[in-house]
Amino acid sequence: MYIGNAWLRRAARGRRVAVSALVLCALFFLLGEARGAEPDAPQGPAPLLTLLFTGNTEGQFRPCAVCGGTAHGGLDRRSTVLAQVRAQGGGRVLAVAGGYEFTPFRAELPGADVARALAQAYAHMGYDLGLLSARDFDWLRGAGANPGPAWLPPAPEPRVRRLDAGGLRVGVVVLPAGQGLHAPAAPEAVEAVLRAARELRPEVDLLVGLGSWGWQADKALLDASEVPFDVLLSSGAGRGTGVRPVAGGRVLEVRPEYQGWSVIRLDILALPQAGPDAAWTEGVHYRARVLKLDATVPGDAKVSSILGWM
Repeated sequence: MYIGNAWLRRAARGRRVAVSALVLCALFFLLGEARGAEPDAPQGPAPLLTLLFTGNTEGQFRPCAVCGGTAHGGLDRRSTVLAQVRAQGGGRVLAVAGGYEFTPFRAELPGADVARALAQAYAHMGYDLGLLSARDFDWLRGAGANPGPAWLPPAPEPRVRRLDAGGLRVGVVVLPAGQGLHAPAAPEAVEAVLRAARELRPEVDLLVGLGSWGWQADKALLDASEVPFDVLLSSGAGRGTGVRPVAGGRVLEVRPEYQGWSVIRLDILALPQAGPDAAWTEGVHYRARVLKLDATVPGDAKVSSILGWM
């Protein structure tokens, strides 16, 4: 009898240990899922500025179900990521959008009700600055849709915008409208952009170019003998290459993936020393990450509600 009772007690303890282990595993799994819903805070020094950049979304508001083996994208997920990074950033976060956020490069456009819903979703996300391609602007205007005052229409001449992020003076030169999707840059347009950048340079700490010219026209700008930009936020035709130093390391070129699969996060850690030999060094002056909008990112309920009928 004693042996039987002892065996039963050991079996009961074993069952309790197994159940406890299963509970702990479940808790670790759930905690991991919760952590996955938020962008991990980067390790190392706090950035002077975090730039969040999107572009070339081409009106895609749902996740792409066949992208990279899992569903990536979705404006509701993007809204969540923008809000989370802002909450972590202590007032040093700027969200900027390039062209072709609302419309595809060439495909047929949907109806006016879609334009109005997308404009409402983008207004909710609260971008600090956005640039509409000519096709974006024409479609939205025709539908009576307005994503908000931060979004600039295309214009024939460069424009300048000044932004502040935690005391860092950020100057943005908005490139004029391009000549076409794959058209080269007109020499007079390149000179006008460089002139605007040179004039703004002494007034700011960080000088940013924002355009929708596409890679071919951007190259003419970056090949100029004097490129005064620190960062060039690019959209339009061309493969999404993320963040990379170009022009001898003097400029960080930022190009997004197509169709809104991700958000590019660029942390400015320190500004390169001024001078002809100035160059960006990863880990010293900047960190770059592509924040994938996958299933670990919960959708923003407000944006889901705005777009849910489509």
